[in-house]
Amino acid sequence: MQIKRFEAKDMTTALRLIKKELGPEAVILSARSLKVENRILGSIKTAGVEVTAATDSYPLSGPSNSDPYANERPVGDRRAEFTRPRKKIFMNAVQNKLKSITQGRQLADSGKDRHMQNDDALAGIFQHLLSQGVKRNVANELVEAVKKEFKANRSDFKDTLISKITAVLKEKRDTPRRPLRSKSEPKVLAFIGPTGVGKTTAIAKLAARHFIQRNKKVALITVDSYRIAAAEELKVYGKAIGIPVKTASTPSALTAAINEYGHYDFILVDTPGINAENPREIDDLNSYLEAIRSVEIHLLLSAGAKETDLFNTIERLSAINIHCLIFTKLDESTTFGNLVNLLVEIQLPLSFFTSGRQVPDSIASGSEEEIVKCLLAGYLKDLRFSNSGTPHQMHRNISNDSAADEFVANKNSDVFHSPDCKWTQKIKSKNMITFSSVQNARAQRFVPCRDCQPVSNKPFQTGLPPNQKMRISSYL
Repeated sequence: MQIKRFEAKDMTTALRLIKKELGPEAVILSARSLKVENRILGSIKTAGVEVTAATDSYPLSGPSNSDPYANERPVGDRRAEFTRPRKKIFMNAVQNKLKSITQGRQLADSGKDRHMQNDDALAGIFQHLLSQGVKRNVANELVEAVKKEFKANRSDFKDTLISKITAVLKEKRDTPRRPLRSKSEPKVLAFIGPTGVGKTTAIAKLAARHFIQRNKKVALITVDSYRIAAAEELKVYGKAIGIPVKTASTPSALTAAINEYGHYDFILVDTPGINAENPREIDDLNSYLEAIRSVEIHLLLSAGAKETDLFNTIERLSAINIHCLIFTKLDESTTFGNLVNLLVEIQLPLSFFTSGRQVPDSIASGSEEEIVKCLLAGYLKDLRFSNSGTPHQMHRNISNDSAADEFVANKNSDVFHSPDCKWTQKIKSKNMITFSSVQNARAQRFVPCRDCQPVSNKPFQTGLPPNQKMRISSYL
């Protein structure tokens, strides 16, 4: 095969040169336009073409130096050697070359697509964490940790994402060990928390779990003398489960009741709901707890409580030696960023989760992994997967929620705008973040624009397609 490149002022001239040098059977492999500098006029350039052509025959002028008997062969034999059918072999070679070039481009494109898919997935995760109320610096840290080993096309994408974020969350926590107790003594657990957090129901669930499922001897004690019918409610649960219930109205009565049940496996103490802003209630509660020689104190917090209220409650109860946390009413909340932020800052182990009022089913052992599953549940539910089971579209499907979008911000900024603000029109769709309310935007640490002063009664109308409103094409 002979391949040669030709340059000419136009295609007609190039074809004439090819036919003259390679013959009429030459095949054109490529052609492109170019600019040729005019050497006479200097900076003036003239357009031209560059054509690459090939032929499968060689000139017959002169014998081959590698064959000493070439001159002795008949002319007819030499012609037969060069005129035998080699065109098919030549075309196959050309086709294979073009095929390899095409495959290389496809591999490069597929690699680029996978990279873009990963970026979109990470950006989607980051945006979801912010929408859940996770602090921006915590969300950054979680996504950066995931980014190191992240592949959006993995078949085990969901499990990998949950396990990786769980591992990062555990690394940020240094929880102390629970207090040791003598095996000959009962395990005394006191449950404290704000009013209406679900202490009595949680105690009933835990009592039924140990008594019915694990055959342990369990006793209940209540010191709640503030709430009407508080003792009666616990007695109803005790009678239904088949365990004793006692009321203690003073610290000394509480000590006597614990001594009475000294041969039991578990003693669960119900306390009155406290107002964290009332120091007197906290002091009264602490007087009961200090009367117990060895007690494990569990603080119950509602998953639906505001983050500031959660931190404020723990701060106000700093005089009490809290050992564990219990999150209640997980079924009544759709956002869990407040719990993640709390776990990052408060180094207390999780003991239990509760959801619903069913006794004893709606209680489970607490763990960081369960919190992460709750945190990512909405994101993972809205993912679209291809037939192979791998993530196909790594952003939230919010076409049904577009009506709720009211405010917009640039993900690279900390300012949010109303839809008719002049700065809104300058935000690229790939960098756009939307909020359903002013409160939602402020909760994610965004501040209002000084020019438009966004308010909650302005509708969201930017003209963007619904599937692009929440999409972020790149992360950081």
